[in-house]
Amino acid sequence: MMGSLTVPDQSRIADMSLSITVPVSPYSAKLSGKGLMGYEARWAQEVTDPSGAIRVVQGVCYISGYVTQVPASAVNPGAEGTADYNVSVVKYRLVVDGKELHNIDRGNGVLIIDGVDYRSEVDKLL
Repeated sequence: MMGSLTVPDQSRIADMSLSITVPVSPYSAKLSGKGLMGYEARWAQEVTDPSGAIRVVQGVCYISGYVTQVPASAVNPGAEGTADYNVSVVKYRLVVDGKELHNIDRGNGVLIIDGVDYRSEVDKLL
């Protein structure tokens, strides 16, 4: 016997969570709301292509989820501080340079990674 091998079922994905740390302000409480909340992050980054040319690409991340932890108010008046929000992620979509790298929607059974639909075989049977 050569031992054992565990191969994950790629049509399923484990729970996903997100932690957001922001400066405490009158606006930071808007990160936690009732029901499904949506968050969006955008950035630009430099990438080097195989020829050595450097270019700037855009990244966008869309996340929807339910807030599971709201920070306690422990900041002294007039002092700076940060607040940590934890979110149980339901939907996650990552697009870099116009290409969708991840599209995961646990509520609707979507699991697409780098253009490969890992749920397509299961969905055909349902």
